[in-house]
Amino acid sequence: MADAPQKQSSSCLTLVCINVAVLIVLLLAIEVGYRAFIPGVSLSGQPSVMYMQYSPYVMFTNGPNTHYERWENLFGKEPIKADVTANNYGYTVRNDFDITRPYKKAPNEKVVLFSGGSTAWGVGASTNEKMTYARLEEFLNAAQKDVHYTVVNLAMGGWIAQQQVIALDLWGRLYHPDWVVTLDGANDASVGCAMSQGTGYPAHYQIMKSYLDGYLLSQDNPSFYRGYLENLLVKYSAAYRGVTHKQYIPQNQTYDNGFADVKMRVITPTPLSDLRNELAFYILSEESILERFQDAKYLLTTQPWQQEFDFVFGTFYGITDPIARAKAEEAHVEMIDKWLDSYNPTQTQCSNARSNIALRYVLGLSAIKLHQLVDQYRQSHRRDVEYYNTGLLFPKKTKDRENYFTDTAHLNDLGQEVLARFYAYNILLRDFPTRDWSKLRPPELQFQ
Repeated sequence: MADAPQKQSSSCLTLVCINVAVLIVLLLAIEVGYRAFIPGVSLSGQPSVMYMQYSPYVMFTNGPNTHYERWENLFGKEPIKADVTANNYGYTVRNDFDITRPYKKAPNEKVVLFSGGSTAWGVGASTNEKMTYARLEEFLNAAQKDVHYTVVNLAMGGWIAQQQVIALDLWGRLYHPDWVVTLDGANDASVGCAMSQGTGYPAHYQIMKSYLDGYLLSQDNPSFYRGYLENLLVKYSAAYRGVTHKQYIPQNQTYDNGFADVKMRVITPTPLSDLRNELAFYILSEESILERFQDAKYLLTTQPWQQEFDFVFGTFYGITDPIARAKAEEAHVEMIDKWLDSYNPTQTQCSNARSNIALRYVLGLSAIKLHQLVDQYRQSHRRDVEYYNTGLLFPKKTKDRENYFTDTAHLNDLGQEVLARFYAYNILLRDFPTRDWSKLRPPELQFQ
């Protein structure tokens, strides 16, 4: 009879061990399944969208030495396989940067700095060598042997133009550039209002501010980890506060749950009327870029967009007479201003659902404003600078534009080659104006 409890205890222990073993096997099976069969989950843990990290001065960059194996493809049946790597500062150039060591140019070398957001960074390219900056360097050096061109990519995903200004100060000055080429506008049209971060603030600013204010800047003894339930315990328990010396973190953020990306859900209430300020801030940032390198030549360009060109930018781009073009631009600006007023912008809040309003107003009108800014610099002989709207290089029909894009903002290998050819044409034409470079220039498919 004494053996019965022992046998029962042994049987229970065996049952527990079997259940634990089954649980471990199931967990291992799930892990193996994700690694082997679930798209986008790589062994390295790298995502199929850019992985960002906090960085001094510029707020955030792509993570250092990251590797990307795929990009989402909105217009194809399958994701784009990729083999894309970043350097120690998260840029897609192969060589690492040293923020304190100036670059030594060869006697016959010219340096081109390429600046912008994720489109310029290279999202959508299958390899680093297929990115716009790399193809540009390839085209420049294959077309002539007089000088050697080095193209340095200082673009970063999610950046607005003011972050580009700072990056040019930090890293660009080390290269004593002969050229600065910008490809931007979409982030400046979306971060402030469509993402509700407010004029002048970069992407993710409001959530970063929330964490910094809540944990670091308002705490005498900030704790690194804090869960929701513990935070409530800190709020209501004097004993817990006394033992841990922790302080309650108030939950006073404003949320917009319309964003799939949880990092964008913390916003600041922003009226649609703020779009006018965002446009002005963008143009001032581009002017700051023009004030950076006194001896460099500049090419400012508006990045292409997959959606209908005429809706965003207007129908006047085919006008060649300068006076008629100026009148058409003025009429378009007046029309878009009235169109914005129709939404009662002082009372209507910015949101992800109203991103097309922000895009049409800021991106569309910034193309006109940049054109005017460049004309002012050229007429005063303050800079050797040109402006171009790269959307003109792609077909008029949105369905046909899909052949060059992975989504509404990012380009595949073919789209990046189109940009690289145009940039090479413009640079060589201005560096060697007596030669014929017309074979390099891609056609303006918008007019075909």
